[in-house]
Amino acid sequence: MPETYLKQSAFSLEDESLPKQATVKELKQRTLFAEKHFIIQRNGVDYYKKNFETDSHEFISFADFEERKKSRKYAVKHPIIFFIGLGIILIGLLRASLLLDAHYSKSLLAGGLTISLGLFILLLYRLVQTNCFLIALEDDKRMFMLLNKPNQEDFENFLEAMYEARRRNYRENYFYVNEENDKRTELSRMKWLLNEDIITKEEYEDIVDEINLKFM
Repeated sequence: MPETYLKQSAFSLEDESLPKQATVKELKQRTLFAEKHFIIQRNGVDYYKKNFETDSHEFISFADFEERKKSRKYAVKHPIIFFIGLGIILIGLLRASLLLDAHYSKSLLAGGLTISLGLFILLLYRLVQTNCFLIALEDDKRMFMLLNKPNQEDFENFLEAMYEARRRNYRENYFYVNEENDKRTELSRMKWLLNEDIITKEEYEDIVDEINLKFM
């Protein structure tokens, strides 16, 4: 960030009008099928996830985050439950066919019970879902958080802290007048910050005046 701007601008990162820096840095989430761990860093979020298929870590830069209004709730089904139910039904059909000639009544009973169990699991698949909050990233990528886990208050506090950290990061990296650029580029950049809700309308109007003065 150019030192001249820090000295002259009224938009320092230490501005008292800004919310205090978020103190919620970490969120741990768990369901029967998955574990997630999020840690807010200066330039992004460390994202750890563990489930039946993967155990991984990824760092997601705030530069990759889309604006908050593009994020939304999302319901995730669990295909593993479906395949377990389908497999049990197939086993039941196989058992019934193998025992059909020798023990007709037993084959119907054994196969029927197994098939009934499989049908129950398929019903469970229809009923069970994980409610997620989808964080929109650039290039149509997504980060999934478990909605209201471990509880609604902790989830909402972390979400607020994460987007506030993003806002501060964007202000630090983009909210200054770069005199190496041309006037049009700087005005476009400030308009982008306004559209991203990084700066207020009043801040935008003030810094536009500053740009106009610097590029006279």
